[in-house]
Amino acid sequence: MTKTLLFLSMFASVFSFAQEDLLKDIDTIQTKNTDVSQPAFKALQIVTGQSTKLPAKNEWYIVVAHRFGDVSKGFKEFFGLDDASTKLGAIYGVTDKISLSLSRETNLKTFEGGVKYKLVQQNENFPVDIVGYNVLAVNTDLSKDN
Repeated sequence: MTKTLLFLSMFASVFSFAQEDLLKDIDTIQTKNTDVSQPAFKALQIVTGQSTKLPAKNEWYIVVAHRFGDVSKGFKEFFGLDDASTKLGAIYGVTDKISLSLSRETNLKTFEGGVKYKLVQQNENFPVDIVGYNVLAVNTDLSKDN
C-alpha cells in the first residue's frame, strides 16, 4: 500500500504546476525619471520595522500583524497564543512620496496613526534612500491594571 501511494504521488507530481514568481509583479509601474534606481525593498515593512519603500499615489495596503506571547510557558499559555497581540491597519499613498497609516492593536487597545515620507530619493549620484517615519500611538485601555 505504501509503495502504491509513493508511486501515485510521484506520478501525480509530473502533472502539477507551481505558481510563477510573484515578485516580478511588484513594482510594475514605470517611472519617467530614468536615473532613479529600483527600490531596495519590495515590502513596506520588514518584520515589525519600516523599510524605505512607500506605496504609490492612491494605493491602499491592508496590514494584518500577529505577535505571539511568551512561548516558554508551554501548554499553560498555549505556546504564546493566549497572550498574542493582533494589529489591523491600512496604509494609503497620498503621493508617491507621502503615505498615511491608521491601525488598531489588541495590546492595550492601542490606536496608531503614522506618516511616512521620502526625504531623498536614490539616484545615480546618491546611493541611498532617506525616509522619515513618524507615529502617534494612543493607549485606550486605561484601567488600573495597565
